Amino acid sequence: MQQNTVTLIAAGLGSFCTLASVLVGNFLSRSGQREQARLDNKKQEYRELMTSMADAYTQLLRLGTETVGRSLEVRAEIEGAQSKSLRTIHDRIYIAEKIRDLKLFENWTAEMTNFMNSHSGQTGRLRFAERFLALQDLVRSLAIEDTQPRGLVGRMFSRFRSKKNKHGKS
Repeated sequence: MQQNTVTLIAAGLGSFCTLASVLVGNFLSRSGQREQARLDNKKQEYRELMTSMADAYTQLLRLGTETVGRSLEVRAEIEGAQSKSLRTIHDRIYIAEKIRDLKLFENWTAEMTNFMNSHSGQTGRLRFAERFLALQDLVRSLAIEDTQPRGLVGRMFSRFRSKKNKHGKS
């Protein structure tokens, strides 16, 4: 081969490798940014969920202990707080599957209903507090686990697994 041909091949190969590395770097960077945005959205949804549940919890404790003689305003406030927390559970996008797996809607509804129907005073308040804190701990643990960044291999594996599950295969 002639010297000029070898030089041209080497230059072309170098240009190709440079372009390929730029494209791969761009792909990895965008993939990482997308993953970070998804994790940030999940974290925000978990925060909103926990805040909404805590607001309903405090409203119920503040207004819901006396079942006799509740005014219409008090009942409306209680129902509003309950509805808001349940609506927040329902309107999650990024964490909907995890919330469904926890059966959070059913458990939270049952706890609020049990508290509102109980006439046991301080004992009912303590039981409600314990169950609320247990649910919050479950959600918090799930949030911490679910918002941990994964490396490239972990992301690729989770995408493969999620596609596999979407088509009904285990």
